[in-house]
Amino acid sequence: STLSDALARFDVPSVRHVIRMLRRRLPQLKQQDPTLELLTQRIIAGDGSSFHMAGEVAWALKRHKDSKGTIDSQAKLHLQLDVRRWTMEDLRVTGASQSPQGGSEQAMMAQMLEKGVTYLLDRGYCGFDLLGRILAANSHVVLRMKKDWTFRPSQDLPLSEKDKQAGIGSDQLGLVGKASEDLSPGNKREHEPPEQVLRLVQVWDPGKRQWVLLLTDLVDLEAWVIGYLYRCRWVIELFFRWLKMTAGFAHLISE
Repeated sequence: STLSDALARFDVPSVRHVIRMLRRRLPQLKQQDPTLELLTQRIIAGDGSSFHMAGEVAWALKRHKDSKGTIDSQAKLHLQLDVRRWTMEDLRVTGASQSPQGGSEQAMMAQMLEKGVTYLLDRGYCGFDLLGRILAANSHVVLRMKKDWTFRPSQDLPLSEKDKQAGIGSDQLGLVGKASEDLSPGNKREHEPPEQVLRLVQVWDPGKRQWVLLLTDLVDLEAWVIGYLYRCRWVIELFFRWLKMTAGFAHLISE
């Protein structure tokens, strides 16, 4: 009637034979993505997702209120996922109301930074502070550029035929900055954009029929590889879907 009862009655040697038989029938698939093998660094995708909490746990925890005064009964998982292995590298948990207004998304990601890593981040998870921290840690980043950032190009890089086939519209080197901001005393910018020359790769998204602007410090790779790397960030979205839908963790049932 239970899994523990079943395990107590399984004929283990027979199960091992079945496993060996099934493994022999599997095709010899490559275990690594050949495109990702162009990079020697570990490739980590970072993102976050909110989880509803069971009423008993929400009542027991400290009750946060959002900007509208509504009691928050969610927790947010800030996650870093190894893209090659599809395994969790590190994580932090906060109250959902702490982000993004409180800046905790970047703060949590900054606590998990490592050296010699290529980070794949969506624009909601990276500001000038986190971008500077990643570069200072001798790591690399591929991220979707925020709408309120601006890019001042200094050099146009040539596109190969493979770049064009991959939907690359342009490839430029330059400096990133803020498009517009309110510098009144109560809204002073805390973090400056990096002074390092970065790269902006424009990729066409045929599904949404729009250009995607990717910012990176990786200047030695072909432009199509930058676009491919950012598409690999989607594995963390698939992981969240698996965690909530398949594994049944859409609601947290304990602290």
